[in-house]
Amino acid sequence: MKLLDNFKPLIDFTPNGVNPDKFKSEDMPFFLQETFKSNPILACKITHYKNTGGLRMRLFILKRIACILSALHLRGMVYCDLSPNNVFVSDSEKPIVKFIDADNIEYQSKIQSRIYTPNYEIPEIDKGNNSMYSDIYAFGILAFYLLSMVYPFVEIERDWDSDDSKPKKIWEGEWIDGKQFSGEYNDGLRGILSTEPLRELFSATFEEAKLTPHKRPIMPLWIKAIESALNDTLKCPKCEMNYYDSYVESCPYCGEIKPLRIMIETKKARFVRELDSQVEVPLSLIEAARLNSNKETLFSVKKDRNNVILENKSDKKIKINNKEIFSKYKRYLNEFHNMTIEVDGCSLTLRIVQ
Repeated sequence: MKLLDNFKPLIDFTPNGVNPDKFKSEDMPFFLQETFKSNPILACKITHYKNTGGLRMRLFILKRIACILSALHLRGMVYCDLSPNNVFVSDSEKPIVKFIDADNIEYQSKIQSRIYTPNYEIPEIDKGNNSMYSDIYAFGILAFYLLSMVYPFVEIERDWDSDDSKPKKIWEGEWIDGKQFSGEYNDGLRGILSTEPLRELFSATFEEAKLTPHKRPIMPLWIKAIESALNDTLKCPKCEMNYYDSYVESCPYCGEIKPLRIMIETKKARFVRELDSQVEVPLSLIEAARLNSNKETLFSVKKDRNNVILENKSDKKIKINNKEIFSKYKRYLNEFHNMTIEVDGCSLTLRIVQ
C-alpha cells in the first residue's frame, strides 16, 4: 500500500459525500448561480464534477480501467468486485490507475466469489455465476455513474397495499434510459455526457443483456467507444467545462462559442482539442490503445503567436508534403487549414478551425 502514496480513491470523483451544506454561493461557478438557488444539490454535484477534472478526466480514467480489465480477461482472470472503492487514481493530469484488493481476483474457471459492493450488484451473482461478463456489468454501472452522476436503475414504486414485500434487487429496478422506462428522471447530466456509441453499450448491458451475461459487450468495445468519446472533448475557455465537439454548436453550460481548435481525422478516427496550449495527439489514432505503454503521443501541436509548431514525439515516420519530419515543423497558422500528414502509410487530415 506504500506504493499508493499520493493516490486517491475513485469514490472521490463521484457525488458520494458531496455535502451541500459545505458549499456557499460564492463557491458556485457563474453558470450555476441560478441553479444553486433552485436546486442546490444538483449545483453542488456539478461543481464537484468540474473541480475533479470534469468529463475529460473521467473518460481518461475509464479508459485506463477498461484496459486493466481487458488485460485481466485476456489472461482468463476476473476481478470480481469492481467499484469506486477498489480503484485508486494518482493526482496528475493524466493519472495512473491502480486496482486494490488483488485477492478479489480469481481464474474464470474456478470462480467462487459472491462478493459485491452495494449499488454494484450483478444479476447472476447470487447463483454463483460470476465471470468476466460480471466485471463488464459492474464496469457499466461504474462508467454510467462516473459520467452522469446517477445510478442506471431506479427503484420501481409499488402500491402501498401490494403483497410483494420481498425487497427488490438493485438491478430489478427500471433502467432509466430504457425504452420502457415509465417515469420521469431528470437528475444528473445524462443527456450531454454520453456519446451515441456509449449509449448503445449502456443499453446493451442494462437492457438487452442484463439477464444474458454472454451477450454483454466485451471490454475492447468499451475501450474503443471511450477512446472515441475522449478524443471528441473540448474545454470551454469561459466556464472551463468539457463537452463533446460533435454534438453541440456551442458550450452547453454557458453558451460560449467554441475555441480555436485543432481537428485531425483519419478514415476510422477523429481527434479534436482546444489550441490554447500544447496539444498531444494520441498514438491511438493510428493504432490500438495499449495498457502501461510509455509511448502514447504521436506528435504535439502548439500555437506560438501566428505560428503553429508540430513536433514528432514518437518513432513513427511522419511526412508532410512528402518531407519526413524528424523533429519540429513550423508554419504560419493559416497554412493549417487542410494539411495532409502521412504516418507509416496512414493518412491524417489536420485542420485548425475557429
